[in-house]
Amino acid sequence: MRDGSHDFDFILGDWQYHLKRRLNPLTGSTKWVEYEGTGHGIKIWNGRANLDEFEGDGAAGHIEGLTLRTYNPETHQWSLYWANSKDGKVVVPQIGQFKDGRGEFYAQDTLNGKSIFVRFVWTNTTTSMPHFEQSFSDDGGRTWEANWITDSTRINSEPDKAH
Repeated sequence: MRDGSHDFDFILGDWQYHLKRRLNPLTGSTKWVEYEGTGHGIKIWNGRANLDEFEGDGAAGHIEGLTLRTYNPETHQWSLYWANSKDGKVVVPQIGQFKDGRGEFYAQDTLNGKSIFVRFVWTNTTTSMPHFEQSFSDDGGRTWEANWITDSTRINSEPDKAH
């Protein structure tokens, strides 16, 4: 099986972010809010884990968040843990892996008291402009509604070498 322990090395370094967030997901809402922000990713455990932080502002306010990603060498999968400064909670991890340049990660969560599936998808990770989408499903994964879209642009050309 392929060793994916460095699949997230692309996130290391400094970034400019443009993100869109759907207001009131899974309600039929088509209203989105946009944010501009910056972030920084560092590797830990010699690349088998990494941490990146994000800070952004938009018409809907200020967002600060971080993602811790850890690699399991036995399953060849990553666990992605997101937290935001608003409540300090770390959400249920998204678990998955990269195949053919596409990273897909899944979890079960709740939204407005209802059980949903959450999917993270990473694409364009071999470019200086990676793309991320988060989608929700309230029908067992038959259909997905995107609710968070981030386009990243590398600020520096040399990723962080921290361990």
